[in-house]
Amino acid sequence: MSEPTVSVVDRDGVAVVSFSDQTALDAYNIEASKARLIDVVESQQPPNLIIDLANVMLLSSQALGFLVTLRLKAARGGVNVVLAGIRESLADIIRLTQLDKLYTIYASSDEAAARLAPS
Repeated sequence: MSEPTVSVVDRDGVAVVSFSDQTALDAYNIEASKARLIDVVESQQPPNLIIDLANVMLLSSQALGFLVTLRLKAARGGVNVVLAGIRESLADIIRLTQLDKLYTIYASSDEAAARLAPS
């Protein structure tokens, strides 16, 4: 199995992380995705970071735990992290784990970028 592609692009001054593989955050691929996200937060330290989950179909328990860890690590570094593009099939999991209380959630990365872009 090949590693999932995690891409980071700048959209109007906001860093957007997206996943090309729908299983990028499952139990088999989470380690590679974690490493890339930590690198973005620690090395690039963007003021705003959107994690676009539009292509993600599965969130492993490790991924859910990592999203908590990432939020705390990012906050310490002054990085505001938000989630976007959550599929309906994952929305219940996000609510049950109360990640919706930890993260601001946008319907799409376009909406998030428009709201977070520096004026």
